[in-house]
Amino acid sequence: MGTLLCSRHRRQAWFDSLNLLRYNGERGGQAIEPRPSNSTTRITILPIAGVFTPCALSLVEWLQFYRLQDWEHKINLTRLLLYVVLGWAAAGTTNIQGLLRASAALAAVLMFAGAWSDYWDFRIEGQRNRLSTLVQGGRLPVRFALPLALAPLPAAAVFMWAGSRVAVEPAVGLLLVFLLGFLALYAAPPVRFKARVPFGFFAAPIGAAATVLIGWGMVAPWNAVTIPLAALVLLFHCYAECLHVLDDVIVPGETRKLSVQAAQGLVRWFPLGSAACAAIFSVRHPMFLLGVLCGFVRRRALSRLQTHDNRLHAARTNLFNPVFCLPEFLAYAIVGWLGALR
Repeated sequence: MGTLLCSRHRRQAWFDSLNLLRYNGERGGQAIEPRPSNSTTRITILPIAGVFTPCALSLVEWLQFYRLQDWEHKINLTRLLLYVVLGWAAAGTTNIQGLLRASAALAAVLMFAGAWSDYWDFRIEGQRNRLSTLVQGGRLPVRFALPLALAPLPAAAVFMWAGSRVAVEPAVGLLLVFLLGFLALYAAPPVRFKARVPFGFFAAPIGAAATVLIGWGMVAPWNAVTIPLAALVLLFHCYAECLHVLDDVIVPGETRKLSVQAAQGLVRWFPLGSAACAAIFSVRHPMFLLGVLCGFVRRRALSRLQTHDNRLHAARTNLFNPVFCLPEFLAYAIVGWLGALR
């Protein structure tokens, strides 16, 4: 009987220690007395969720944590993968393996970049984002936030190394390393490009243009059309970034990458500048004349929106809105995939 009682006490002490670990994790490491030992449900709950609280996050919360799904005013970063498809298709190849390698590497980089940026926005400026709400709501202990933000880096390194080894264009590996390093410095102190005007404004456009070059160079060598295409993507994304700045006017605590006055002025000129560049690039290929038309379509659609209007956010979240006029890039991808841009 004495042996059975000792064994029972040891099991009870083990459960109480797990209970203490659970409450320390939920309260940020504060010492809290364990709960009374008269609960029978604790035996099945604690070994599963008591030690590692992030396991309790749902799939949707994980996707939002890594910016793979929209959350309130934060738009998911998976849109940038469309630029990989654009570069791959414009290269005029059916090399699916090259597309998958480039997409895997950039997806891992973007997962890191999204969580990394949200972490530093929360710790430095107290911004409201998915990571901060999970931490403040007790769903994610703050000590786990940074390790989870860094978690995609090993996969990113593996995919980048594997992709650069088989890339047709030798500069693809350097571009991948540049993109990863740039995104790391974009959010983290002491550099934190995001808070430095105009570096924060040009970060996303530069990343989008580099993504097109990576998607193309992974499967085919660059040619006379590659750089003009990347330049049009850069100008388009500068325009989209102006819309981003204007949309964030109503978001409290959001880092201003550009003044509202400057964004209001530039957003009207970027579509026209893109149309002018497309007219020049049409000397290389007449397909770029479509960019002239789409530049004026964007300018026309923009005139119907106001900065304070809720329709601006709706337009930013709808890729089919004429304010973007994305059929231009869809046409480039189709024509290139048919081999007309080689």
